[in-house]
Amino acid sequence: MEAWINFLKSKGYDKIILQGHSLGACKAVYYQYKNHKSGIKAMVLASPPDMLGLARKKFLKKSFNQFLREAKKLIARGKGDHILSRKIWGWYYKSAKSFLNIFADGAKTDVFPILRGGILRN
Repeated sequence: MEAWINFLKSKGYDKIILQGHSLGACKAVYYQYKNHKSGIKAMVLASPPDMLGLARKKFLKKSFNQFLREAKKLIARGKGDHILSRKIWGWYYKSAKSFLNIFADGAKTDVFPILRGGILRN
């Protein structure tokens, strides 16, 4: 995002709208929250997912805490890039670090608390 924003500014644009779909919406929110870029005047968030809610309450329910414990143990041992022992949602693998980046409290995808506080400060 940084490169695109800098490119637009180099072309003279000073009112920029960030747009993202699905996890891209989460990335746009997280980016602006962390960077507070001037020139970002609005955001279009198309279908931003509640990854934590989906994992804890719908798809992973019983196994969520098992995945969380396993990921935290691997991270503590310096093995964040190691793949978890089972598939997430039954069809794909995740590394310990990736699992926590998406599904832990305060994860980069946990944007709903950020949105409630407002992020466009310019």
